[in-house]
Amino acid sequence: MVLEAIQTTTIQDSVYQQLVKAIMVGKIVPGERITMEGLANELNVSIMPVREAIRRLEANKFITIQKRRITVNQLSVENVNHILEVRLLLEGYAAEKAALQRQDETLDEMEKQLDIMENTKDPEDYLNANKQFHNTIYKEAGVPIMLEIIDSLWERYSPYFHILLQDGGNWIAPDFFKTHRGIMEGMRRKDPIEVRKWLEKDLTGAAKMLLNLLEQDMKGL
Repeated sequence: MVLEAIQTTTIQDSVYQQLVKAIMVGKIVPGERITMEGLANELNVSIMPVREAIRRLEANKFITIQKRRITVNQLSVENVNHILEVRLLLEGYAAEKAALQRQDETLDEMEKQLDIMENTKDPEDYLNANKQFHNTIYKEAGVPIMLEIIDSLWERYSPYFHILLQDGGNWIAPDFFKTHRGIMEGMRRKDPIEVRKWLEKDLTGAAKMLLNLLEQDMKGL
């Protein structure tokens, strides 16, 4: 009985993670309607783990369920601004804390991810390296629960970044290379004020790009 329970939990977690990833990389796009039966067939699992995954997706604000209609949530202008406000507070604090206590190994990992961002031609590689670059900083702050909250906010934004790149958006732009290099130098000098300054420019610039995308979508309606 115990072994069966572990097996069921593993399937549920796997289904949930696959659906989160599909949403985050834009395979299931914001606004798209999904069904539990369709997901179960595509994933080759029973309805039970899909139902549990859907419940978790709704709790984590990935989807909305209304009258049995399941829809992937779309960001609004208000949501972007609210998320940015919280990100500036949390990520700014985490970055300052990390700058004061960073290890040399942290710089090595940041440099590695920065090199990928500046040289890759693959949008997915860019986004993965960008997230790893930031996570390397926030992990150095040494507050795991704060990192969990930061990750949840990144997940709200993530699908739109993938859409930007797929649509040929100018996300890989010199301004972003400049902000990341500024963050890097601030971390190198253990200068929390400098790190926060460039981080705020980076987050604000990304939010502006998302707002432009949302405005274009609204004009197309």
